[in-house]
Amino acid sequence: MEQEITLTISEKSIFTQKEKSFTSQFSTHILATTLSFNIKKQTAMQLPIANVSIKHWDVHDKYYMYMLEDEFIYTINDKIYYKYYLGNLFVDSNGEVYQVIDRKLPGFVRRLFSFIPLVCTVELVFKKTSTKMTVEQVRQHILRQLNQLEHNEFKMEWIEKVRTAKTFEEIMFI
Repeated sequence: MEQEITLTISEKSIFTQKEKSFTSQFSTHILATTLSFNIKKQTAMQLPIANVSIKHWDVHDKYYMYMLEDEFIYTINDKIYYKYYLGNLFVDSNGEVYQVIDRKLPGFVRRLFSFIPLVCTVELVFKKTSTKMTVEQVRQHILRQLNQLEHNEFKMEWIEKVRTAKTFEEIMFI
């Protein structure tokens, strides 16, 4: 998806021609850097994210994370990656849907010490799909999953918080 960006620059200056040329080059460089940063920031995935591929949550599954607060997983185990992440769809805090297409493994030293918790971080690589979900669609997905879980006080409280949530973040950070 391409985005059209219109940029208008007006310059008022009392500098001499030599100073103006230097200032203009410097300003243009700063402006381009800032613009590039802002474009990336606006089009980047907004965390937290929720997995919308899984159709049945299993509370006894110790590896699976239904909500992620960052784009990292903390295991290099191939079985876990292929079973729980690769190809799955995640919705971000803006309703944009992303698919996990790859991962970036850590360097050799970090993999060597992967037995230490949080040392071995694997970055998930996401690709933006053309799909967008509304807050209500995400709410209904989460409620369907919660209704499949065993009945207890925590579940009822969680369901009530999801029902009253107004934003993606409120639904995902419960």
